[in-house]
Amino acid sequence: MRSREIRLTYFLESRRLYFLLKNFSRGYLFRKMPKVLFYFFGSMLMDLVKRRKTYLFKARVKALLWVISKLPEIYRKRKNEIFINEEELIRRSLIVKHQLKI
Repeated sequence: MRSREIRLTYFLESRRLYFLLKNFSRGYLFRKMPKVLFYFFGSMLMDLVKRRKTYLFKARVKALLWVISKLPEIYRKRKNEIFINEEELIRRSLIVKHQLKI
């Protein structure tokens, strides 16, 4: 069971970061990446402190290192791409705009 949780964490985190960096415009990344990284590093901290699941912490570190190793590839793929702005992605229902309800 633990090995499945490790694999899932590694693949979900690494591919999520890769997808964001490869497919979204610089403006979108500039606005959204701080939140994504806050969640990512917050999850790492929670794995260590609250959950005491060091094996998930290691899986997230491995995922981050994998994404860093892919940065040159991501840059090459982004170089000739045409990006769609956030409003168009919402209109096409490819992403959902979340609104905080208080």
